[in-house]
Amino acid sequence: MGQTADFTTYPLNAALTHRVVSYLSFFRVFISLALAFAYLSGALVHGLTFDNPTLTFTTLSAYFVLAVYLFVAPQRKNANYFYLAQASLFVDIGFLTLLFYIFGGLDSGLAVLLVFICASAAILLPLRLALFLASIATLAVIGESVMGGLLRSGGVVLIISDGCDRGDTELLGKEMARLARNCHRLIWLNPLLGYDAYQPLTKGMIAVLPHIDDFLPVHNLESLEQLGEVLSNLTYSSGVSWRARYDWEGA
Repeated sequence: MGQTADFTTYPLNAALTHRVVSYLSFFRVFISLALAFAYLSGALVHGLTFDNPTLTFTTLSAYFVLAVYLFVAPQRKNANYFYLAQASLFVDIGFLTLLFYIFGGLDSGLAVLLVFICASAAILLPLRLALFLASIATLAVIGESVMGGLLRSGGVVLIISDGCDRGDTELLGKEMARLARNCHRLIWLNPLLGYDAYQPLTKGMIAVLPHIDDFLPVHNLESLEQLGEVLSNLTYSSGVSWRARYDWEGA
């Protein structure tokens, strides 16, 4: 005869476990849809570690499909709610950890979901399993921080452009935001800035200004000397001179 599984180490009884698992199943479907919408709308952007749209789409789709399955599973007559609690929380930790890496780690805000899943595990699972899931989440955060620190450049990026771009300025803004997150200092050199009457009012410049650290002219030898002074006195604080000049209150 086969051995009967022992569920006495689980904190809640079957009825309460069923109720909590049902609530989490609804929450999981909502979160999977919210993450997909945030990605498609541009609210979530790729980090430097995994910049692969195919991987992102596949991960989000798979998480949604499993979320729907885990939403339906507790309604079955012979469903084992203890097994469902364990399986669903492992699914959450696995997929949310991958998405945490894909969307840039702590900057994405997904660490909050990892904390929530660990708290749910403490309620639903035996202590050993709950601590195991918490250790996975902790290692994920530490690992992304270390990896991100190694991959993110400490260099200075110089861009020379008049900002009169006619392409997709929304995409330009997103890519500039990503570039700004992954470099030490982002300097935009604009030849038109040497003219007193110039104002950065083109769509291209409006898209990039919130993400650059220094906005400098590059039209004569004096402007090149100014650039040299900026490069020789770099600090980790963003440049503010151009923001004051144009009364810019963007990020």
